[in-house]
Amino acid sequence: MSLMPAHKLSLAIRFQTKDWTEAVFKVFMDIPLQNFTIEDAALLGQPIMMLIMTTQAAIRNHRLLVAYNPLKLQYHGTTCRKSMTTCQCNWENTWWDRLAWHYLHPDFPCSPQAILLKLEQTPVLGVTTECWMQAVKTIKEQRIFEVEDDLKA
Repeated sequence: MSLMPAHKLSLAIRFQTKDWTEAVFKVFMDIPLQNFTIEDAALLGQPIMMLIMTTQAAIRNHRLLVAYNPLKLQYHGTTCRKSMTTCQCNWENTWWDRLAWHYLHPDFPCSPQAILLKLEQTPVLGVTTECWMQAVKTIKEQRIFEVEDDLKA
């Protein structure tokens, strides 16, 4: 017998099963609010529905913040012959053209892990490998994409 996510979360909360609660709550972060039924809302109750809604809103806001504010390069490689302004412009163009829209896709948004992988595997035209890898390293160190996972926990 397979339980629907709302039933699993309801039981997890009722019986204080932390492993189930966290796992099912993360599932709810990927379910659009319009897909919730009246039965789901009644089963979970107003406080849990509010928590789901506010967490989804926080994730959406974080995604917008990250997508619309590409990293400002703080490192300029020793082998780079371009100005920092040119590198920043090239980085931002790659961010807009190849990454941000994947992160904000309305139907199939990339997970933070998938975006990091794309960052590591997408050469940035007009930016040296040294500057590009340093930018990826900075993004990892600042945990820019992991914030979303933290919000789901």
